[in-house]
Amino acid sequence: MNSRNYAFLSNYAIYSAMVVYTIAFFAHAIEVAFSVRNAEVKVDAISGEEIKSKTDFDFHVPKKVGESVRQ
Repeated sequence: MNSRNYAFLSNYAIYSAMVVYTIAFFAHAIEVAFSVRNAEVKVDAISGEEIKSKTDFDFHVPKKVGESVRQ
């Protein structure tokens, strides 16, 4: 093989890798989009308290270091 053949092979390899990464990116984006779900609020019939399931997310933002000192 001469250098021209290596150049063509390199171009095909780069473009093929770009296609593979693009497909993987979209597959991951679709997987994440369908994996995040908001669970229904379940209430215990006896106590009337909300029951948290393992899929509930806590969107509470923790305080930053030193934030309680500022006024």
